[in-house]
Amino acid sequence: MSVSRAALTALTDLVAATVAPDEVAVAGEPHDHPAAVSVVPLALDRVSRSRRDGPLLDLELRVALVCTGPRDLENTESLLVVLERRSACTVSALDRTTWPDVPHGLGCAVTVPLSVRLDEPAGPPVREPMKIRTTVGRRLSGTVVGADGRGVPGVQIRGHVSAGTATSDAKGRFEVLTSQEDSQRLTAELGGTARTVTVAARDAPVTIRWE
Repeated sequence: MSVSRAALTALTDLVAATVAPDEVAVAGEPHDHPAAVSVVPLALDRVSRSRRDGPLLDLELRVALVCTGPRDLENTESLLVVLERRSACTVSALDRTTWPDVPHGLGCAVTVPLSVRLDEPAGPPVREPMKIRTTVGRRLSGTVVGADGRGVPGVQIRGHVSAGTATSDAKGRFEVLTSQEDSQRLTAELGGTARTVTVAARDAPVTIRWE
């Protein structure tokens, strides 16, 4: 089983244990009964390469959790509480403009970090000392606010060192992968309008003003 498939299975098992005895189904897989919670894989994005424990490819698996039926509110609340306790997962609002095919219902988007081990071919003997520089990313949190000072939901935020994006939640909050540098360039996009801003990571959580 691949690393991404194993992560999806583990997340599905967590969801099933949280909403039991309600049914849970993974989109695209056969199931016998209508599901109260649908697990919908959205994207598998490359983040970076690292050498924490040998050569690794760092990925992010993004999944939508959609609750329907008479217990949709209760199941959504239970899932948000359980996922909030898992520091490895990032929960955000589900942007249906980006993912219009996601089934209707209450839900959220979950981002799960993954690492896949890489097999690197052995190179020729090194006659001089090799200098290797590795860069470790970090997550930068912040809030998008409008002219009235209130949070702006649904804004897509992208760091210039990552292929992944984050979407601001109902209160305008977001968390995006960046490098370790203090000065960070971020691209914010809403309704087809994109803006590039520069923020200081030392001031996190940062504020992006959308006016």
